[in-house]
Amino acid sequence: MTDAEVDYLADQLALLPEIERELAIALTGQSRTGDSSGPRSQPRSRPPYPIHLQVLADELKAMLVAAVRDVVEARGPAYDSGDTITACGAWLAKHRTALQAMDSGIETFDDLCVIIDRCTKCLGWHQVPPLAPAEREAARSAIVTASTVEAIAKRVGAQGLNDKRLRLLAKRGAVRSVSVAADGSVLYRLGDVLDAHRDTPSRRRSSA
Repeated sequence: MTDAEVDYLADQLALLPEIERELAIALTGQSRTGDSSGPRSQPRSRPPYPIHLQVLADELKAMLVAAVRDVVEARGPAYDSGDTITACGAWLAKHRTALQAMDSGIETFDDLCVIIDRCTKCLGWHQVPPLAPAEREAARSAIVTASTVEAIAKRVGAQGLNDKRLRLLAKRGAVRSVSVAADGSVLYRLGDVLDAHRDTPSRRRSSA
């Protein structure tokens, strides 16, 4: 595995908390706002149980557990986290460089990327509609990371803004972070990122 693949895996694993949350919402039928003030629906009015999402969640958990087990057996670090998708993902992110020294590292990398991509597609993250002008302005205050910036960039029409571009902007000092999350993810304000992306020529544009 290359260092770039290790970094990419970290970005993919960073999606797991939101994936786990969205799967839980879909499986329990809860609203995203948690509003329970309205009348309860009758059982007959509820949609069929999304068994395909349950199967997907089980496959994701099984893949993460298998990856954790492989790292523990090959490299020795004890697993000291919780029994959730998010916990497994955070532990793997912490020990991801161990995959570079494992015979099964590439296979594990591929398996994890495939199952996470299946989850994001199933949840519709690849088909999000563009934001309306008023929503775009409100979104400027949103907090993003390198792993989440591309999805929202597409919705606000910021072409070419992705994780590599954000890291380059940060390296050049064109954009500054606002904080660092508990898992080590660097946090940026979307408006600052959009402005820096607009005002900082890319190498391709500057060399034209």
